[in-house]
Amino acid sequence: MKYQQGEEHSKLGQQLSEEAVELAMRGQWEEAVVVNKDIIEKFPGDVSAYNRLGKAEWELGDLSGATEAYSKALQIDPTNSIAKKNIARLNNKTELEEAASIERKGQEFLSGSESMVEIQVEEEDRATENNRHEEEDDSVNEEADIIPEGFTLLD
Repeated sequence: MKYQQGEEHSKLGQQLSEEAVELAMRGQWEEAVVVNKDIIEKFPGDVSAYNRLGKAEWELGDLSGATEAYSKALQIDPTNSIAKKNIARLNNKTELEEAASIERKGQEFLSGSESMVEIQVEEEDRATENNRHEEEDDSVNEEADIIPEGFTLLD
């Protein structure tokens, strides 16, 4: 009796695995996630289900979910080359995305800095204008120092 239950359990696992593979081949990633999670619930040691789940999560853009799935595959089988390779790829992808994000922020800053440059030019123009007025005031004061009191300057 136990043998028959084990055989049925094995057939169920194989059917679910085939279904998960078929869903992935059709690009039905949400459904593939559901089926692979069902497999993992029934067969918690199924490394292939964790690898397939990682792929489906990745395709859906859930990089942390994908990393978690591949990490669990490695907990079960530390030599699993598929999980190792994909974690390395995910780490590289994350690093590249972070670099791209920093570059985008820099570009946004630079495009926004055009207005900052305009503001800086305006401030420099104001400072130059103020300096010119101060120089004129100084020259008037210098003229006042040169011309004795009671005399006026004729133009």
